[in-house]
Amino acid sequence: MSRSGQTFISLLAALRQRLSQLDWVPVAEHEHTLILAGDFNAAEGLLLPERLQEAQALLGVTALLAYTPKRGVLLVAPMRPTIKRVSCRG
Repeated sequence: MSRSGQTFISLLAALRQRLSQLDWVPVAEHEHTLILAGDFNAAEGLLLPERLQEAQALLGVTALLAYTPKRGVLLVAPMRPTIKRVSCRG
């Protein structure tokens, strides 16, 4: 493995450890929305498949819509079938 690949794996491991201290919390004002916050790098939870799978299980869905409104905040909600999926094919 390349040095940059090893560095990336090390960074993900450190992120995984930091974010393991955080729990998904329901957003009171928005039914079926979860927030991950409380750490400067919480939004980077997007890089950790297990954190997104955790949110999917909590919401009982297979697809998520993710939003990072500001540093340290990750919001997820169910992807509704009425939302048009966009493809970036040329």
